[in-house]
Amino acid sequence: MGPRITRIFSFFAAWLMWALPASAQQLSYDSLAGSFVKELNALRADPASYLPRIEEYRVQVQSFTPSIKKLNKAVSEIKTILAKQSPLLPLTVDSALMKAAADHVADAAATGILGHIGSSGSNPGTRVARYGLYRDLSEAITYGHLSTALMLASFLVDEGTPDRGHRKSVLASQYTKIGVAIGYHPKYDIQLVVLVGN
Repeated sequence: MGPRITRIFSFFAAWLMWALPASAQQLSYDSLAGSFVKELNALRADPASYLPRIEEYRVQVQSFTPSIKKLNKAVSEIKTILAKQSPLLPLTVDSALMKAAADHVADAAATGILGHIGSSGSNPGTRVARYGLYRDLSEAITYGHLSTALMLASFLVDEGTPDRGHRKSVLASQYTKIGVAIGYHPKYDIQLVVLVGN
């Protein structure tokens, strides 16, 4: 009953987001992006405190995940990691990374593309290079989650990525800067693009 209620709420919240005027909708997306940065920095400050969120994510997605076995394996992995993880430095918002993330969100909103390659063939590096130069860079993308907690948990569990690349991105100690953009996606209603770098 609980997960079903959550999904009904998610569909209703997505409808409300869609029904907003464009300017109000963008303000809502921007507010959610700011909340995600706070959520991620709270995780980095106290990794073990996020363990309950991981279990919430597992319950939320288990009814439609392609593989319960892979989901449970990934959940077990990240619970062990977070329990042992030392605190990490917070990430500071960077305007160049913000612009590059927003570019990819706008492209995907207009074309329906999925993944890290843009409709023109751009990749995270070429998109960021329009605005600045970085020694190291990583991009994480998720779709369909309406709360920042589920967005972040999806990166941490990362059951659909064999090398757990999204998990590594948000827990990497070498990154100091972040750019986040959230917007509409024609297939999943909402998308989140995160760029971290230094």
